[in-house]
Amino acid sequence: MTDLKRAIAELAKGGSLTLSSVADGFDAFCTADLTRALAKDAESRAVVLVHVARDGQRARAFGEALRFAAPDIELLDFPSWDCQPYDRVSPDAAISARRILVLSRLARSRTSLERPRILSTTVNALLQRVAPLATIANDTFSAAPGNVVAMDSLIGWLETNGFARASSVRDTGEYAVRGGILDLFAPAWRSRCGSISLRHRSNRSALSIPKRSARPVSTARLILCR
Repeated sequence: MTDLKRAIAELAKGGSLTLSSVADGFDAFCTADLTRALAKDAESRAVVLVHVARDGQRARAFGEALRFAAPDIELLDFPSWDCQPYDRVSPDAAISARRILVLSRLARSRTSLERPRILSTTVNALLQRVAPLATIANDTFSAAPGNVVAMDSLIGWLETNGFARASSVRDTGEYAVRGGILDLFAPAWRSRCGSISLRHRSNRSALSIPKRSARPVSTARLILCR
């Protein structure tokens, strides 16, 4: 029996596994092999394995190595807060968005045999409290091209779920209302150019996603920002 088979058998029994003398960077290759071997039995779970790094720097190094060693594996990176609880400075909006996005993926989807999933986090992030699973799973807003939703309801949802109103949208978690146009930058979008604009229909106090745009979308799904 090979070392990998012995490791899988031990994990299947609920035992623990210790890998020693692993060179820096090679832990990603070991984790990738274990993930592929365990993917079939983990299809009912959100992730196959959870990798806990000592700090953010080591977590980033692991992520880079894993993307090189196993591009077929989906990596969810869950960072820790960049400030202390009750600090005078608010958490960085981009970090908050990344945390919420990962929690939303974990709450609403599962890993698969074709594309197994790993959650990468740090000791600090593992110890910090998060919102309840039901809150993450249910507090979403979805709309498709041609749908009509109340402008006031959407603005109220944005305010309740951590979006900040601004005169001009530049950063993650911001939205702006300019006449009949609502422009926003949601956590799931990687850049400002990924934002969408929602416009009023004539003579109606509602808005719709334009069917034609520079970057057509089939569905706009918003998750809480903080």
